[in-house]
Amino acid sequence: MDRMAESSGTEGQRGGGAEEQGGNARRSTTSCGGEGNQLHSPVHMISPLPFCAPLLLRSSGQGIIAKTDTMDVLVLADDLTGALEAGARFAGCGIEARVTADTGLMETLAPVLVVDTETRHARPAEAARTIYALAREGRDRGARYLYKKTDSTLRGNIGSELGAALRASPGSPLLYVPAYPQMGSTVKGARLYVRGVPVAETGFASDTLNPIAESNILAVLSEQCRSPMFSVSVSELQALSPGAIYVCDGETDADVDAAARAFAGSNQLRLAAGPAAFAGAIATRVDLPRRRRAGFPRVAKALIVNGSLHETSLSQVRRAEACGFETVEPVWEDAPGWRILKVPAAGQESPLQRAKRAGELVRQILRETDFDALVVFGGDTAFGILDALGKPWILPIGEVLPGVPLAMLNLGTTRPMYLLTKAGGFGPVDVLEKLRRSLDKETGLGGQFLENDQ
Repeated sequence: MDRMAESSGTEGQRGGGAEEQGGNARRSTTSCGGEGNQLHSPVHMISPLPFCAPLLLRSSGQGIIAKTDTMDVLVLADDLTGALEAGARFAGCGIEARVTADTGLMETLAPVLVVDTETRHARPAEAARTIYALAREGRDRGARYLYKKTDSTLRGNIGSELGAALRASPGSPLLYVPAYPQMGSTVKGARLYVRGVPVAETGFASDTLNPIAESNILAVLSEQCRSPMFSVSVSELQALSPGAIYVCDGETDADVDAAARAFAGSNQLRLAAGPAAFAGAIATRVDLPRRRRAGFPRVAKALIVNGSLHETSLSQVRRAEACGFETVEPVWEDAPGWRILKVPAAGQESPLQRAKRAGELVRQILRETDFDALVVFGGDTAFGILDALGKPWILPIGEVLPGVPLAMLNLGTTRPMYLLTKAGGFGPVDVLEKLRRSLDKETGLGGQFLENDQ
């Protein structure tokens, strides 16, 4: 089981055999290597690091590290929008979190550390090595829980990454809850549906970098990993076997919450995986220090950057333009308002090259013009911008809309810079109008958090 590159990092490896285990749990015919509102602890007031204060960092030489007496949850996400979504779910429950895209750092006083591993487009073996190293290090440093944030439409190296996380934590099963009902993703019989349609029959089948060809989650996982795998319902989450992945059905928010209740109440479960919905449900139930939430800041001046080619995002931009949002070229006079940046075409370039170029363009603009916030569609574009800005660490604040997290970038300046992100394939057509209505007014404490009152 310690043969990481062999067992969970190789495409096309399959096992055989099928037998019943754990009551009515249904085992795959192949084998894979890979509402709640109860708070279980008193509500505490804790102070995050001041926005402009030096961050307490130490390079481990091995990977990201958090202090053993403070890090309780390590979240590994394969892209930046997913990392920010997960961080926002914990922050929205009053649990302090940090998000980083630098896998070479990081020590923090926050109980939740979220790492963007940028492995969605990596080769399966490379993705497995990255996840294994970080998961193992997190375990060795005392993290109580590991959460592997996955894409809600099965994009990325989910099989190899879940297999690697499982191998890094021997003795624990892994509970995978892929449903995100609030965003239209449901799971029945281990098949993923988006708004009632099998995911492989939706627009995600033509995703430029990660086209989805299979709706059966067991089949998707078994392409990249070999650990035992089972399809279960929320009523079958007792007495799970160590070293196995359990794919849990979910068609409602109540199903996701029931799975989180089983996870938080188990002495056995320490590994979980899924999109932001399951992370948020777990956040409501885990025993962690909590603080009172601050309100959202006012965002009167925002730069909108759409790097997604998904029709959902393109429709959202067209709708905003029709409703009066101004589309601007890279250079313009300083003016208030929410503006859509038009990224000029540059001949033949890949989506990742375009994302990098958008990042450089935004960096140049920010040198000349102040904005309250960046609004970014698409994980690759969000990372391209963060990379161009030097990969600053990020303080999650919460979700303004479902699937649209708000965070604050630590750029080392006295003026805060906020970041709103959204996955390309989700959100209502009027998402930009809703965001502007929610934030272009005084709604809270302007990003300033309350001091410790203990």
